[in-house]
Amino acid sequence: MSSRRSNQLSYGHGFCPRYTVPVTVHLSPRGQELLEAALARGVGRSPEEVVERALEAATGAAAALSDEERERRREAVTGMIAFREQYHLTLGPGECIQDLAHEGHKY
Repeated sequence: MSSRRSNQLSYGHGFCPRYTVPVTVHLSPRGQELLEAALARGVGRSPEEVVERALEAATGAAAALSDEERERRREAVTGMIAFREQYHLTLGPGECIQDLAHEGHKY
C-alpha cells in the first residue's frame, strides 16, 4: 500500500516540511481480513483511506467533516428514511432502520 501526501508537520511551535516517499505496509492475514471488512462496510473507498481513518482514530486526530460532506450524509439519511416510508420496510425485532441510517455517523 502506498501513500503520497505532501504537507507540513508541526513540531512544537514551528513547522518542518515533510517530503513524501512511498510507504509500503505489509499486513498480516488478520490485518488483511480487517482491511477487507472495513472496505466492505464502506469505512473508506480505498485501502489508503481506511488506514488513514484508522490512524486518525488511533491518534485522536479525526478530521472534521466538511459542510459538503455533512450535507451529503444528511441527504443520504433522508433518502433512506423516505425509501423506508415509501415501501413500508421493517426489520427484525430490535432493529431500526433509522438507527442503521445513522450508523455512518460513527465514522
